[in-house]
Amino acid sequence: MLISHKSIDVVTVTYGERWELLEKVIKRVITFEEVNSIIIIDNASTYSIEEKLAEQNLSEKVIVMNQKVNLGSALGYKKGIQRAELEKGKFIWLLDDDNLPDENAVQNIIIAQKNSKDKEKTVYSSFRNDREELIRNKGQKLIKNTFFEFSIFEKMKKKKIVQSKIDSKILSCDYVPYGGLIFPKAAIPEVGYPDEMFFLYVDDFDFTYRLTRKGYKIKCVTDSIIEDLERSWFRVEKEPLFKSFFKADDSYRGLMHIRNRVYFEKENNNTNVFIYNLNLVVYLTFVLLKYMPKNATGIKKYKLILKAINLGKKGKLGNEI
Repeated sequence: MLISHKSIDVVTVTYGERWELLEKVIKRVITFEEVNSIIIIDNASTYSIEEKLAEQNLSEKVIVMNQKVNLGSALGYKKGIQRAELEKGKFIWLLDDDNLPDENAVQNIIIAQKNSKDKEKTVYSSFRNDREELIRNKGQKLIKNTFFEFSIFEKMKKKKIVQSKIDSKILSCDYVPYGGLIFPKAAIPEVGYPDEMFFLYVDDFDFTYRLTRKGYKIKCVTDSIIEDLERSWFRVEKEPLFKSFFKADDSYRGLMHIRNRVYFEKENNNTNVFIYNLNLVVYLTFVLLKYMPKNATGIKKYKLILKAINLGKKGKLGNEI
């Protein structure tokens, strides 16, 4: 089954005052002949999306589902996927409200589809232009017993410096963000919906890794490009999440990310408790010595990190932390 005319239903989630970003995404996506509908989950925005759409003559193809409160990304995308199932398209394309696809984004995924040997069990993701690490790592693998992708044993290995170009435009990934993921609706009965208990962060990794566990291959198409109009909070300075956490005024997003990632690792990655905890302790010692400011605020935030990790290990999720 290949992407074709009006075979894609787009799902995006927005909130707050983000029309300036959302408008650009809608204007681009609505031009693709492969798009059947655009479903917007409005997580209690501070303005009327319907009024803005009418003012800009953008109402065609667009379905807005207004929510009285912010449901978070997990429940928002869940509701969006469920609504998309009612539409005629065979595929769902998940986009964040600041994900601006290149004009050739869909066409290059179609080319990748046609060249695939396993068309039924392969799903695709566009390449987010702030995810340079995918190119460096030649994909995204979930390595067992790593803590936030850190492994003391990998660090101890002597790595050969290899200068090589990526020949293939297709990168294999075990999990990817929501933004840019195109998958067939036929996969939903096998995989299920996003887990709303994550609320924010890592729910996309959980959802897409379930695709991998069900035998689907996730391929990131590097010439199907998405521009992130607004960088993630810890990518603004292109530095590690834990380092950014100590600089951020608001701890909520960082703590949610840490807690949820630990839970995700516990459920999918932790095959040896000793090795996992060793990697965790070594990395947190590095965080303590290298990233944590040596003052009362730094110590307080470090303790919050430990609390978030403990909650993740216990599986205590939700919108409060």
